[in-house]
Amino acid sequence: MAAIGCPQVLSEDSPPVGEWQPSEEEVEAMLIRKLAMLEEYIRFDGHSRPPVGDRCQVLRQKIRSLEDEISKAGNLSSALRYLQTVPESHFRQVTCKSFVQWLDSGNIASSVMPDDAGKGESSRKRKMQGSNDGYHVFSASSQKSSLDPSSRSKRLRTEGNEKTPCLRCRILKKKCDSLEQCRHCPSQGFDNESDYWKVLGCFRGHLRDLSIIFCPAFSRSCQRKLSYRPGGIEIINFVLTKSRVSDQKRRRMLNLVLTRDDFFQLAESSWEDTARRESLASSGSSSVQYDQSTDSQKIDLEDYEAAWSVLQAVSMDRVYLTKTAYNLFTLLSLGNSFSKSEPTSWELFKLAKRLLRQSTELYLLERLCAQIASGDMVGKAPFDPTRSTPNTLVLVNLTEDVETFLRNFERTCSGRTKLSGTAQIACFYALLVFGVAKSILTDAYSFRATYEDPNPWSEEEASKIASGYKALVSVFCWASKNDIVLYDVSSVNNGEAHNRLLQTRKMVQGSQWETLAFKGTKEFLLGLGTCFLPDGSYNGFFTQRFGLTELPTIVLKATPVGKSNFIEHPGMGVPASPPNHETSPASISTLDGTSVPFSISEGVSSSASPNAMIQAGSPDQTSRELLREGHSEVARYDSPTGFSPTAFTFVAHDGNEPPIPARTHGGRRGALPPATLKKAREVRKVGACWNCWVMKMPCSEGSICQRCLKKGIKSNARCDRAPFAAYMDTLFPEWIISDFSAEAISSYIATNTRGFTSQTMDVDVTSWADAFSVTLSVNYFNPTPYGSTQQTYHGRDGKPLGVESLPVGILDLDIKELGEITLKKIDVIIQNPRFPIQILGNNSSSVSSLVFEIIFDFYNAMPVKDNLIHDCFKLIATIRSINRPVLFTSSSATHILTHLQIDSPASQLYSSRILNRQTKALSYHTSRIMTTKVLSQLEKTMRSRDKSLWPTCFAAMLLLAYCMEQMEILARAYIQAAKMGDPESKAAVGNEPEEYCEMVDGGPYAQLSHLFHALYRTGKADNGGLNPLREDFGGQDDAGFDGVAIKMICGVREKVLGNVEMLQERDKPLDFSVGQEEFAKNSSGRLVAKFLLSFL
Repeated sequence: MAAIGCPQVLSEDSPPVGEWQPSEEEVEAMLIRKLAMLEEYIRFDGHSRPPVGDRCQVLRQKIRSLEDEISKAGNLSSALRYLQTVPESHFRQVTCKSFVQWLDSGNIASSVMPDDAGKGESSRKRKMQGSNDGYHVFSASSQKSSLDPSSRSKRLRTEGNEKTPCLRCRILKKKCDSLEQCRHCPSQGFDNESDYWKVLGCFRGHLRDLSIIFCPAFSRSCQRKLSYRPGGIEIINFVLTKSRVSDQKRRRMLNLVLTRDDFFQLAESSWEDTARRESLASSGSSSVQYDQSTDSQKIDLEDYEAAWSVLQAVSMDRVYLTKTAYNLFTLLSLGNSFSKSEPTSWELFKLAKRLLRQSTELYLLERLCAQIASGDMVGKAPFDPTRSTPNTLVLVNLTEDVETFLRNFERTCSGRTKLSGTAQIACFYALLVFGVAKSILTDAYSFRATYEDPNPWSEEEASKIASGYKALVSVFCWASKNDIVLYDVSSVNNGEAHNRLLQTRKMVQGSQWETLAFKGTKEFLLGLGTCFLPDGSYNGFFTQRFGLTELPTIVLKATPVGKSNFIEHPGMGVPASPPNHETSPASISTLDGTSVPFSISEGVSSSASPNAMIQAGSPDQTSRELLREGHSEVARYDSPTGFSPTAFTFVAHDGNEPPIPARTHGGRRGALPPATLKKAREVRKVGACWNCWVMKMPCSEGSICQRCLKKGIKSNARCDRAPFAAYMDTLFPEWIISDFSAEAISSYIATNTRGFTSQTMDVDVTSWADAFSVTLSVNYFNPTPYGSTQQTYHGRDGKPLGVESLPVGILDLDIKELGEITLKKIDVIIQNPRFPIQILGNNSSSVSSLVFEIIFDFYNAMPVKDNLIHDCFKLIATIRSINRPVLFTSSSATHILTHLQIDSPASQLYSSRILNRQTKALSYHTSRIMTTKVLSQLEKTMRSRDKSLWPTCFAAMLLLAYCMEQMEILARAYIQAAKMGDPESKAAVGNEPEEYCEMVDGGPYAQLSHLFHALYRTGKADNGGLNPLREDFGGQDDAGFDGVAIKMICGVREKVLGNVEMLQERDKPLDFSVGQEEFAKNSSGRLVAKFLLSFL
């Protein structure tokens, strides 16, 4: 009997009617013969049965083939009647009644046999794509995907004029249209390899259609021309076969399991220690076999197939000994352990392991061909002597297994935010293993460029493979209910699930994500294989050799205390602020990682970064040596067409923003002219100014670039290359904070006290509106007779405020620790619905109150709280805490007075001058931290050029304008107090409030508002700009805003912009001749109104 796997049998077409007219008996005999062959395939003697999905697909293909033959013979009606009246004796596992009902419901592919031939063809295609399994949420309307425009066929419409939405629109929640190329998807191209949606194009197929990416047509070619290095060409033939683990491989694997305990346990150290990894690879590649015994039957070798096959690749190339950030053996060991209790849920993980093994086998074959062509082959080539054709090798066909994996992956991720629990963990592990298989496949295919003529491999193929993997990552995150790594495990009651999450978090080093700048699981998955970490380790579980020499290294740029840290790639200047751990649990557990504002971004052009550039770090010494040893070998396999390896980076917003050209070797062909190269290097050292960046124009070095000089004086103030965070020094100049430095406070204590007592007590102090209370541990002190520590507080008009000072203070002040406690308290206060009332105070204008109320409602209505807006509220709270002295609560004041034996008037308020200085130092410290954080996040938001972030950026700009107003009020009061002899404001003497206010208005406010309008082109709404505050703005369809954002925009438009007179009343020059209270009232809402009026 012929083998069922023979391609000729499976694809055999019946001869056209008229050339051969078989008898009825012959037709019956042929049909019976085909069915017998199909049953033989399903039994698959000697091997494990294929998955049920594969068996059903082959059955459908066979049935369609039979139906076509019956249709050509003209026996449609009789065949259908026969199926409906088949005798009961033909059924074993199902009843005849069930079969007829199933037949009538249309689930059988017999619906492809209607009387109308045209209708039959259309129906047949539709049934083939749907697969009749009811699981494919990404339903296709044609067999072919849109990956290859040249081969794209016209898609069938699923319902009337509608088409199934493309994959990108489903993931990004876009409203897809029925055009061949929907308006939301970028046109397919490879000019920006980091935008994987652009590489994929408008993809409307099933996920299984992505198999053409991972298994391109050239990977299955059965004949190749080997171009020998010494010269000459030879034909090599290949026989496609399904991969299996032979008995010889099993015995070799068993020998390694029984002789190496570290491999038997898949010990973490066996992979982490490169010397032990190399030793295992050497032992695993040995031909020594173990004679199986009864004891050996107890070992499940399926758990070791993937690990053993990977060691074969490691033994072939020392590049694979590069130190990796994550442990592959731990990944496989945990997955094997978890899958024992729930094998059904972990079937996808097993399929991924099978693909990893098969990918390694393909890699070994491709490397063998490269060695044959290069003349490095030791001994004779292992051609199959049993084949009739000469020079024949066996080639593993991955297509069916890749399709099976993708089909099961699609079934697992079949709904938005529905994937959770065991299924989510299993899918996460499967995706990690598939990522390793993807890297090995890329390396395997890259060998083709070294020996085949013509060369089928190119960088575009590598970009497709990387983009296909990233699309799967997007689908996984789209389907996941929670972030599997950042999820709050304390809320998991199931002990086993709790332990699995903890072990998974440890495996991917979740505790280090804050330092490594991963803001969530999605960014972690997308970042695998794109860079080296600061310690020199490869950011992945297994090193991908293709493009390795071009990968950047993340560098942590140290900054002074009080500044934000920046995490940069070579040639980057995108700031990232420390993560906010104090957000609500809901925000921590979401997939977009809003609780951690860090992100690793792709490299951008020299004009895209106004920050000073820093050089990339290098891999550690071990990685350096391995790269040097493998350099000649890697160079040997470079593409003869002139392509160089490329680094595959990624974008943080699913490619939602316009693609930014990555500064990789794949972005430019050929070197720059010497003069241009010199200029580019000079600009990279200083960065582009913001004026040139926002206009996407080339910049030049100098204090003012040439372009800004030509624009005139108006642009000179905007020719600034510093990051937004640098404005922190403008808002908090030295003369404001110097009186509250550690040295100043120590000097004040030494001058006005005779020392602290050892007695400690806990007191509660409050700030504005008695809503902001903190518990502090204080000590009593002995004041000097003529010191200022017990002077009564007076107002700016010289009259007593009714606040007495008590002799207590903090003996050992830890600003950092108290700052963390304070910020946590503020996080709780922000969740209070009365927060706007508590924080604004009595002097706030109607504009400020309305805007604050609208933005606070916008923040509360967000399903996931936005980090930038949340931090803006925290910044406002810290600034407001500076405006008035801290007060003891009534109970704490009574306790202190009782200890001091002082009568306590009921109407008296109490504070402490020393404690007030110390808490002011705390408030300035937290304000500076939050200012840096907010400005860094705002810069990151603007740099993304993402139109969907307009509402967030707009709200942050309004809140920052309010903060700048408060700082101007605070600075003016501080200068006034210094001139009146206030001992706590000495450093402000000699400064003028006009100078500070002019510096704030013309500096951070003017620059940020200008960049906002220039970036979104709010004044050019009719020419592609974005101004949602205009009357004709359409809403969600115009920019992809959600309902919460639309409500906020409408609130500002109707409640605030609808009263232009109110805004114009606020937008007036400051009058510095009035008193402090009047100045505060006049200043409130001034910059907010000024910013809003700029939209009209």
